Amino acid sequence: LYGDTNSTLAGAIAASKLHIPIVHIEAGLRSFNKSMPEEINRIMCDHVSTLLFSPTETGLANLIREGFKEAALPPWSSDNPKIYHCGDVMYDNTLYFAQMAEEKSEILEAHGLIS
Repeated sequence: LYGDTNSTLAGAIAASKLHIPIVHIEAGLRSFNKSMPEEINRIMCDHVSTLLFSPTETGLANLIREGFKEAALPPWSSDNPKIYHCGDVMYDNTLYFAQMAEEKSEILEAHGLIS
């Protein structure tokens, strides 16, 4: 599951009830403002996930503060999850596809913005 939307939480709840292992991308991100719906979604998704991939070192530290263990040994489950710092997947994709778009797109030239 990716992110912190209501649909992400719905997927986490459904998978958890069906005992399907959950991988949460963007785990550990926190605003520390529980009046934000996304904050509740983040926390709940993290706490039912089997594998948690944090985009930042701060996110990883947040998970550790919440009781997740960095050195969890297999078998991994929602009761014994594995946490990782993986970098920002969206940022990496933006860099990758921006370069590809610049190389292949003709829209800027068509509007006389580049020659």
